[in-house]
Amino acid sequence: MQEATRHLLKHHDSALAPGPAGETNGAECCAQLQAINFQSNLPVVIINTGGVKPSRSKIGADVCTCGSPKHGDYAGNVTFKVFVMDDDTELQYPQHYKGLYLGLQKISQGKKGVDITKTNASTPADQSSFILEFEHAQNYDNKSTVTGPVTFKPWNILYPKKPTSDQTAYLQQALSGFETALYASDFTDPTNGWRKYANETAFADWFIAEELIKNAKHSYHSAAFMYKDDGKRLALGPIWDLVQGFGTCCGYPITGYLQNGLSGPGLSGGSAISPNGWLFDICLEPARCKVLEGYDPGDGIAYWFTRLWQDPNWRTFVGKRWTQLRGGAWQDSVILAALDAKQAQLAEAGQRILQEWPEALAGVNYDGVSSQISEWLTARLHWLDGAFALAASGPAFAPFPSAFPPSATPASVSQSTAG
Repeated sequence: MQEATRHLLKHHDSALAPGPAGETNGAECCAQLQAINFQSNLPVVIINTGGVKPSRSKIGADVCTCGSPKHGDYAGNVTFKVFVMDDDTELQYPQHYKGLYLGLQKISQGKKGVDITKTNASTPADQSSFILEFEHAQNYDNKSTVTGPVTFKPWNILYPKKPTSDQTAYLQQALSGFETALYASDFTDPTNGWRKYANETAFADWFIAEELIKNAKHSYHSAAFMYKDDGKRLALGPIWDLVQGFGTCCGYPITGYLQNGLSGPGLSGGSAISPNGWLFDICLEPARCKVLEGYDPGDGIAYWFTRLWQDPNWRTFVGKRWTQLRGGAWQDSVILAALDAKQAQLAEAGQRILQEWPEALAGVNYDGVSSQISEWLTARLHWLDGAFALAASGPAFAPFPSAFPPSATPASVSQSTAG
């Protein structure tokens, strides 16, 4: 069933970068759709590739859009219906229809992106702002990098695109200060420890979100971003690339790959994709992880959080932050209502995938898979309720009780993390 779920939820890797759509262009697009009697409750994009891969297209004057945001508006995460043509023939359905795509905002500096101070080559180093990216401890695009002096893991400088040598040296000093403090004997010191160099709230929110998503392929390993605004501390974020989270991935590169990621439960309390169990510390038991293509499963970010977890004040802090979220926007009812709405919106596309892959998805139905995701997420939320409470009151790393998780509620977690 797990393999079938992965097939059903898989989408194209194309990321259509949002941009303003001209009114004339939009009217033309809508007219083409009306001519073939195609109706949609979602924005529609018509791309004439001209020999260029659709994944390289931007939604702007060069792409026909109907129902997209008005000129000047911005949408960071929008679902589109997409038609793709490779010549100037008339639009046809279903020949040119390619299904649903997700339009994603690129990670960039700006008021509607990562809102940090603008930096260029003339900006003094100590007044500069930066965005960094971690990609499997690799530098695929030959960007400028800074490297942690303890983990020896490189971070690629995404912004500014061409930092000066002084700016790079300044950023290196900030990262070195953080890692040196994090692994020092007095790292828990509230004044001179790791908090001197890192924004605790930003680190906590990033950690909580990644643990909820539990993306065994990308969390802590790749698609991780960090930024530093002028005169401020390092901050993790934004969250990026949720594909293969929520129990749908195989568990790469965690042992259990051939068993759909199932292993453990071990010290972490579960497998790399089960609703129970931490993800960040699963590689503390080396036998549960494996090196794949030369990459260490504990790449970069995970090392930081296994160290942070040894700070009791950090565990209390993230537990309280979890409780705060669970009392509001992350209540079961709120999250499941949003998930139900999205699943209903994707139902038509889900049925098409079942028809397109009848053998691979034999015996699978969209409603069943949707229910599986909802059940996984509910179980994950409840496991984390108990786990955060236990972490705040117990030792950093210890086997979970055999009866864990207990019946936990946000109220019980609040009592456990108080003070």
